Amino acid sequence: NITTDWEQSTGDATNWLGAIYYDVVPANLKQKDCYLLLGWRGKDRILSQKIIDIVYFDKDEVKFGLPIFKHGNSLKYRVVFNYPTEMVFSLKYNKDRKEIVFDRLVPGTPSQVGNYAFYTTALIFDAYKLDRKRWIFTQDVEVTGPERKKPIPARPVAKPAPSK
Repeated sequence: NITTDWEQSTGDATNWLGAIYYDVVPANLKQKDCYLLLGWRGKDRILSQKIIDIVYFDKDEVKFGLPIFKHGNSLKYRVVFNYPTEMVFSLKYNKDRKEIVFDRLVPGTPSQVGNYAFYTTALIFDAYKLDRKRWIFTQDVEVTGPERKKPIPARPVAKPAPSK
């Protein structure tokens, strides 16, 4: 029995959402020793997906997905973003702020809602922020680069050549 509603189900070693996982982060949940997985997968020729998943061990078995991603009134077991293959979509973990930050995806026009081949980024970032036992969806987060430890030295200013 293969699952297709990945956001509402658990998985195991025989039934999981395969991807190229590019970041593994301790999920910092009180109830389990588990890890966040951030990954990419090519869904088909038109769409790519980025995934936030959870992996943990139950006795000696690997398990995927837990209902810990709160989005509005619903809980998701994992989060799957669909977007056009040719588009750049950012999904990163910010360890300083303990949040998973990502581009907001929007349809090109209202008639294209749900047709992810026509989605684009809104140049706005949203996040999932850790709140004890859950990751809570938060809109409009500020994204800044890492703080510099040392100031960048000023470049020397060229002096004009002496006139003759």
